[in-house]
Amino acid sequence: MDYYQRVADRYSAFFIKLAYIVGAIMALGALFGSVKIMHTAVSTRTREIGTLRALGYRPLPTALAVVLEMILLSLTGACLGAGIAWLLFNGKTKTSLADAFDLSVSPKLFLLGLEWAVALAILSALPPAIRAARLSVVDALRET
Repeated sequence: MDYYQRVADRYSAFFIKLAYIVGAIMALGALFGSVKIMHTAVSTRTREIGTLRALGYRPLPTALAVVLEMILLSLTGACLGAGIAWLLFNGKTKTSLADAFDLSVSPKLFLLGLEWAVALAILSALPPAIRAARLSVVDALRET
């Protein structure tokens, strides 16, 4: 097993870089998907947003509501994903031909996932939040 550990240590830097590249590509896809979802959420709730604006809510609180909703959804998904990864992979060693890799879900990785989730939530919620804040009360209430 000591031999496998030495081989794994030799390739770990490569696989860490590869994981970050794949993670960045997946984050970009998640960003586009969540922007579309939030645009749909804002467009289906145009009348409700108009009602809030008619009741006296200013544009900034309306936009913050959209951003906070996305952050909450994103953090929920990140916690579920990290929990499933911890249950399935934490503490296991995978061997592949002559290589062995120790898989662990550390608190550091968990926090990194939460940071990515919040960053992507904010980035993906900004365009729909700006759209919600710019809606005129009359046009929003006129929507069918």
